[in-house]
Amino acid sequence: MKALGGLSHVTKDGNIVLRGGKVPAIYSPVVNKKGRRIGKVKDVIGPTSNPYVVVKPLRKFTEKELSSMKFYELRKRRRYVGGKKG
Repeated sequence: MKALGGLSHVTKDGNIVLRGGKVPAIYSPVVNKKGRRIGKVKDVIGPTSNPYVVVKPLRKFTEKELSSMKFYELRKRRRYVGGKKG
């Protein structure tokens, strides 16, 4: 898991905006510290040195719930299938 940063604000549409440290992959799952899914990365905006990460949540969260959460990107492992092509 890779830390995404802290809560910046919640948009009118209900998306969560995080002030990130590193650029995550688009559509990668976002989880909390316990590993429960919060949503997925919808967009990354701003400079690459200090980006904002827009997360589309799976359900509605209150701002009080979100302010105490730590957010992490769950990276999927790529599996090598191997073998010859053709």
